[in-house]
Amino acid sequence: MSASLNSIDPSEIIGLSTIEEAVLDSASLPSDEVRKRYLLIGDALYVSAQALRLDEDFDNLLVFAVGVAEEMSDVLLRQAIALSNRRHWQYRPLMLKSDEGNDPNSEVIAKDDQSNAMVDCLLYHLRKDDRYAAGANALMASQG
Repeated sequence: MSASLNSIDPSEIIGLSTIEEAVLDSASLPSDEVRKRYLLIGDALYVSAQALRLDEDFDNLLVFAVGVAEEMSDVLLRQAIALSNRRHWQYRPLMLKSDEGNDPNSEVIAKDDQSNAMVDCLLYHLRKDDRYAAGANALMASQG
């Protein structure tokens, strides 16, 4: 069984301020610039997941994305605490890679698909916070 992680300090999320800025800026940028921000967010999430040695299981990466959204949004964090008295990754601990790599039972998809899935999940949740809604919607629309 893989080791797990149920707490991440926001400082361990590489590019968290870059992700936040990219989402906020996307509300007022032309569509070609919004697409660049989408890719930037995906790269930051992917690099963070790798640096934290998260198992690349599809569901595990989505749990990570929801947790990042909670770290960015006081609204989402309050909702999580109100529903379960815990942060998302405290009741859905993140699986870590073993010394051998991903768990053999992990559903691992291509890197670009991993990045896109994490961004889409992050944006889906950030749309629930008025502060991020316009940027998150613009980023989601940039995907066609």
